[in-house]
Parts: sequence; structure tokens; C-alpha cells
Amino acid sequence: MRGVPEPITSSFSDDDLRTWVIRLLSQVRAIDEATVPGLLANTYGGFLAARTDTEWTARTEAKIDGIVAQFVQLGLLEREGAKVQLTLLGRACGQSSLSFDSAMRLVESVRGLPQEELSAFRLVGLLQVLPEADRLYTPVRKNARIESNRINDAIRAFGNTVVQALQRWVADEFGFWARCKRAAILSDWMRGLSVELIEQKYSVPFGGQVQLGDIQRFSDGTRFHLSSARQILSALLAMDEAKEREFETVVAQLELGVPPELLGLRKPPLSLSRGECLALAGQGIRSTTDLVNASSDTLKGVLGARRAAQLSVVLRRATATTAA
Repeated sequence: MRGVPEPITSSFSDDDLRTWVIRLLSQVRAIDEATVPGLLANTYGGFLAARTDTEWTARTEAKIDGIVAQFVQLGLLEREGAKVQLTLLGRACGQSSLSFDSAMRLVESVRGLPQEELSAFRLVGLLQVLPEADRLYTPVRKNARIESNRINDAIRAFGNTVVQALQRWVADEFGFWARCKRAAILSDWMRGLSVELIEQKYSVPFGGQVQLGDIQRFSDGTRFHLSSARQILSALLAMDEAKEREFETVVAQLELGVPPELLGLRKPPLSLSRGECLALAGQGIRSTTDLVNASSDTLKGVLGARRAAQLSVVLRRATATTAA
């Protein structure tokens, strides 16, 4: 090797001890409560911190005692004799991609919604309250009140209860508008509104223009944290098989940008583009069965002769495989 390897670093931050403690506890079963401070001290990050500050270990152990007591109070940790272990909710928070503060914010937001209103789709809107979502650049024009229209857009998509939750832990009204804007854009993306129409609907001149890259950034960021939210929600509520399937559908919608009935057209072996799916849906072709029954002239008119021919080959192979 001729290159110089990068220095080994640690992502540990002394400013976020609770996140690190709960993540370390999620990797073990029941342990003696007295050994919890040693979990952090024995990590590479703990080694580096102790090497640069001789008083770090003693100072941190005192903080961790308070953190353990807080986890017990929040229902994240349970005691049995001298041992402690995370509850199901605590383990879900510790194994999530979210920081401790974000996980607690999500738990509080979910508990604030009536159980009958909770769904995987509404959770997409609710996730915009997280600091991780707030850190996503959201184009909002700040010297005009027109962006306040995003509040009504979000209400139409997710309902009043979710939008009221988006008002919490926000720095100013521009941050609230940004949350509503992200939520409303994601709703239109998931129900199959074309990128051109989304850009026209949500773009505001001089600072508020929305482009495809913004839509994909919101979608990818929300999809990444939705799996963590799914684990936390499962720990809070009893999720049946139908709820689990709903989550899988919503994750696919965020990724592919089409309503549930068009997901089959986006996936292999067809793997149609989003634009092709939406164009076919405009002609009443919304499933593989519709596609098989469609006339060649219709397919040529929508997709063009070359693409229609390619699709016919794929359909024949898929039909032959199914028959076999």
C-alpha cells in the first residue's frame, strides 16, 4: 500500500451521553447496574476521552448514574434485584437510527395521537417533527406569507392532529412552514403526483423553489428513519399483520413515488419508471393484469414502439414462468 490510512476516530460525543448509554445497553442483556458506567469507559471513544482528561471517568460515572435513574423513570429500563435491562421500548430506541432526544420526541408525539388515528402514512407526516428532518434543507421563502399555505396542504394530507404535533419543538414559524411543506410534498409524491406538478404547486420565487432533488432528499431521509419509527411504534402498540404490511407499503411508496396499486408496475420484473407508471395509470392501466390485457396500440401510444416491444418480451417471460 502506498496511501496513508486515515486516522482512527470515534463518533462518541460527550454532549450526548444518553444516546450512547442506551445504544450500548441495547447490545447486552441484563447486567449489574454497577457495571453500566464501565460500558462507556471500555469503548474506544471512552478510552480517548479518559486519555485526554484524567477526571473524565469519575465525572462520567456520576452522570451515568443519573441517566440510569432517568431511563427507569421513562420506562426504558427495568430493575430486577441488582440487575437492569432495557424494556422493549428502550431496546427499540437504542437500536434506532435516532438520537435519544429524537426518539423521546417521537414517543411523546405518538402518545399524543389518538390510537385510532395512528397509521404508517400519518407517521410519515409526524416524522417531520424530528431534529433529523429539520436538518434537511427545505426551500422556504421567509419574506412572504405565501408559504403559510403549506399548513392547509399538510392538514388536507395528514389531518389536524398531526399538523398540531408539528408545531411543537420548533424554533419559529418558518420552521413550522418547512415541516408542513415537507409533509405535504411527501404526500403528493406518494400518491403519484408528477414531479412537474409538485414543483409548480410548492415552488415560490426568490428562495422557495422546489426541485426533484428536494423531493428525493425528503423521501430518502423520511424512509431511513421510518424503520426506526416502526420499531418504536411496535413497542408502544400491538401491531398486527395488517399494520406490518401497511408499513411495508408506505416504505415502498416513499421510495418509488406511486400509490399502492401501482407498486407492482415499479418492481421487477417490469421495473417501469415512475413516469411510465403514471402515464399508464392515466390510460386506466394500474396493475400487471391491466398491462397484460392492454392492446399493443395503447402501449405504443403511451410508451413508444421500442419500449412497448421490450415490455411485451418481459410480460411473455413472466407469464411463461408463472405457468411453469
